[in-house]
Amino acid sequence: MCTAVTAVDHLASLLAPSVRLGARAMPQAGNLDAVIEALQGRIKSGSARPVAADLQHETVLRFWETPRLETLKDARLVAFGLSLPVGPEGACLLDDRSRLDAVLQGVDQWLHDARWYRRCYQGLVWSYFNCDIDAPSASLARRQNWQRLRDYLSQRAPKTVDPVANPDWVKAVICHRHLFGEAPCERHVADLLRGDHEEVDSICERLGISGSSWFLRRLVHEQVTAAAKLGHEEFRTLLPRLIDLLSSAPALRDEGLACLLERYHQMPQAPLHEALRDAAADGWGSPWLPANELRWSGMKEGVRSMVSEWLKAALIDRFFAEPRDGQSSRRAAFWKRYVKSIRTIEFAFGGNAMQAKQSRARLGPERVIGCGTCLSDGTEAATALVMRMGRAVIVEFSDPSIPVHGYDLRESDPFDLSRPVALAPDADNSLRQSHPSLSLPHQDGLHGWRQWEQMFEAAISDRFNVRPGSVPPADGASCVDLSDSTVGFGLGRAEPLGRIDEPGRQTTSSGEDVHWLTAEAASVPYSRADLEVLARVHALHIEDETTRTGRLWVRTDATDHRIARVLTGWGFEHVAGAGWHRCL
Repeated sequence: MCTAVTAVDHLASLLAPSVRLGARAMPQAGNLDAVIEALQGRIKSGSARPVAADLQHETVLRFWETPRLETLKDARLVAFGLSLPVGPEGACLLDDRSRLDAVLQGVDQWLHDARWYRRCYQGLVWSYFNCDIDAPSASLARRQNWQRLRDYLSQRAPKTVDPVANPDWVKAVICHRHLFGEAPCERHVADLLRGDHEEVDSICERLGISGSSWFLRRLVHEQVTAAAKLGHEEFRTLLPRLIDLLSSAPALRDEGLACLLERYHQMPQAPLHEALRDAAADGWGSPWLPANELRWSGMKEGVRSMVSEWLKAALIDRFFAEPRDGQSSRRAAFWKRYVKSIRTIEFAFGGNAMQAKQSRARLGPERVIGCGTCLSDGTEAATALVMRMGRAVIVEFSDPSIPVHGYDLRESDPFDLSRPVALAPDADNSLRQSHPSLSLPHQDGLHGWRQWEQMFEAAISDRFNVRPGSVPPADGASCVDLSDSTVGFGLGRAEPLGRIDEPGRQTTSSGEDVHWLTAEAASVPYSRADLEVLARVHALHIEDETTRTGRLWVRTDATDHRIARVLTGWGFEHVAGAGWHRCL
């Protein structure tokens, strides 16, 4: 009777692993060959079979209390459980040198038979690869004992070989003993960078290396490090795949992202890389937001500026993305030229709570756009973009019919974005004050300007000393003297620069003011109509002597280099004491 019970128990123990694999649906007839092949491959490889968690825990706990291995079954269970927390405060066998030594000495008693010994060795290999020694919680003792285990596995690898037959995992150990050395990943990096995963996949399958193993994390890290040492073009080609790799390894994201950003910043002119921009935004948010300062604290200023410019341009594009009018793309293109000048970007959202939430979602997550504030009297479509550059605060509105408002921080901070703001002029905490430093409409042909962009550029430059592509001083120390009420850009008024209460559209000419800050100022083709506009804007006197002498005169000196540049471009010559003339 006892014998029968023992035989039944023995049979149950043999069937238990199959039961734990779980029931599977019967495959279709056409797939049966593939299933048989897979099962044969599993048997041939000798991959580690799952062990009963409760039985393993019981055995490892018993070994912790009495570090002695009596049976091969216990030895195998303990070998697989070196990182199982069974001791005080979650300690494992790898945290205790004496207990680890007891394990290694205990399994050595089966060294005389490779088929027995390698059952324990296989468990030690599993513990070696799947113990998270890179975790911040891993003690120094655990790391040191892990290295002792690594040395043991390297030395004992030949003892797993049987003269007759060996499973595939043993062959993998013998062929890849570098895995138990100082540089276990180095040999595979070049293949992985070429996109060849076959060898690594085979190693992981045969040795039971899980997706959370330090081995796979280090492979990602070493690929990033190796790619950063390549030439510009090779690195750029690999960058998308490296970014994808980091997305699958959260523990390495910060370190790897920092390496990629630093390396990309070394690229000539570092052109926009959308995937790298989005990875930085997803991981660390916008560099100018105080809430993200800790995440960006370790990065060089040049890298922060590079990503800031990318993100600001993207936010400007998104703000003007809805084509409410024909000006949307022009407005986006204009302000994107100032991304180097813009220190911060903030938003105000109109509508009810749900509508404001949808507007925020369209622009990006909070770590990218900031908290933002609400427009207490704004409609669903109302949104405001607030840009700080140097000492200027510029406010653009989603409604193109509302002029751009600009304020000078030397006078006062015009509103408080930490609380709700208003859209109505001169309301409490309004974005639209009665006397802004600038109030400019999006209208072409005003006051001698062909396009409003040229008028805006000149006004912002003259009033705030902010130019496209430059980083203005935050204190505005080098800016123009605003105590001079005559400062202007050709509007012929003594009120704040750019203030236009009753815009008048220029219909007689498509001329332009010569305060342009681009080469276009001197390249506009000459026409008498443009000359008339130039004279009217700058109060110049024209004398037409073409019928008598064949010359057209502009009576002004050459002290204003901007006027001189345009007149020279139009074929005029200067005569000291007389002015500028052109032969017709």
